[in-house]
Amino acid sequence: KLKLRIDPQAPLGSQDIRAHTSKGHSNARPFEIGDLAEFSEQEPNNETNKANSVTAPVIINGRISGEKDKDHFKFKAEKDQTLVLEVKASRFSSPLDALLVLYDLKGAVLQQNDDVAGADARIEQRFSEAGEYTIALRDLLERSGDAWRTFSNFPSALPPTRWVGESGVMSSGNSCSSL
Repeated sequence: KLKLRIDPQAPLGSQDIRAHTSKGHSNARPFEIGDLAEFSEQEPNNETNKANSVTAPVIINGRISGEKDKDHFKFKAEKDQTLVLEVKASRFSSPLDALLVLYDLKGAVLQQNDDVAGADARIEQRFSEAGEYTIALRDLLERSGDAWRTFSNFPSALPPTRWVGESGVMSSGNSCSSL
């Protein structure tokens, strides 16, 4: 694990970082300086009725850690609100092959995605009704372990054509922690 202090004036967006030691420099690792709130997944959240509650916009940091682990998050959306629900894991060396499933107020599947950027998933949804929705994340092949780190970016009100920038280490304020 790597801890950094980020200058509050550092520009937002994707960056690369290298560790400098007496033996040389490490390979570059991507990270992103961001200004969204962050949430760390809390287990157990393997079932809809145990979903973690989050408020968009938010960055969710988590891990697919146990056999057939499936993480659920509930959130509120307003009528006609558009949200982009995106997992960024494989872009940062996680073996996760993300499957995202979005459920409506009654538990019916609205949309699902398993590959939009390599093995990372992304759902863009305009909500026709206000209310509480649930998003579920799991590995498509139901694998798990310490390396199956996840990072989910749920910004609000993005225009449909905007792509969320890549990241691997997220920051909030003037500190950041490694995925």
